[in-house]
Amino acid sequence: MAGDTGDDDRHRYPCLTRCLIPWHRFCVPALGSERNVIALIDYDNLDVRQRRLGVRYVMSRLLQVLGRQRLAGERSVECRLYGGWFDEASLSPAAQQLLPEVQREFPSSMAVAGRDGAHVLLVRAELARALICDPGVELTHTYRRRSLPPRLRCISTPFPNCAEPSRCPVAGVEPFIRDGACPGDGCVVTPGAVLERAEQKLVDSMITIDLVHLAEATSECLVVVSADDDLWPGIRFVLLRGAQVVHVVPRRGGSTSDRYRGLKTGKYAQVAI
Repeated sequence: MAGDTGDDDRHRYPCLTRCLIPWHRFCVPALGSERNVIALIDYDNLDVRQRRLGVRYVMSRLLQVLGRQRLAGERSVECRLYGGWFDEASLSPAAQQLLPEVQREFPSSMAVAGRDGAHVLLVRAELARALICDPGVELTHTYRRRSLPPRLRCISTPFPNCAEPSRCPVAGVEPFIRDGACPGDGCVVTPGAVLERAEQKLVDSMITIDLVHLAEATSECLVVVSADDDLWPGIRFVLLRGAQVVHVVPRRGGSTSDRYRGLKTGKYAQVAI
């Protein structure tokens, strides 16, 4: 059933119920006078080296790039992490790894430094498993396994910049890919049996819908962390609605300023992470 997380997942990951609380409970304007920054983070779009350092490091870096001046007066940062969290209707391997870390580390008080001292904010985080406007229905099947593309080829050995070309430990990859079978005698393993291409689905659409919903439901500062150009229609829409948007672009994705300069307004800012 699309709205359920399997009982097996809840049994194996007891933090699931606590961590995946309905987002609307702390995200929309029912908080009264408390000011918040809301960050929508395409987690897989971040540099893999940053992700390997952990979600707490990512949040710390996010606060640093947003800066003391931009966060002045804010009380909390509410973070939604988007990704391929469901393999069919069960938690994907990435979600299984990240979920306990998110539950263990957050909510947490974190400081951002400035010339006039440090500013402490409460940082909350969750895996985005449903739309903010429809928190009771999980969007599953966001992690998909795909077969290898046709005509996959491997360059010939020696591989460029190889440190040990005469005894390269991955030299066997070339005949394996070229011949479509393991070079070992009698082995019938093929590249398609051991290699797969993973994709995340629905993520860009979820971020866009949440962004539009938040622009209509709150006046908080909206932070979008992604270098994906598919988010620009949503960014443009909320800017036209008067929302303040800080676009945090992973360095590996480069700047989108030149490409979409005409879509920005005075309430748009871009920084790199």
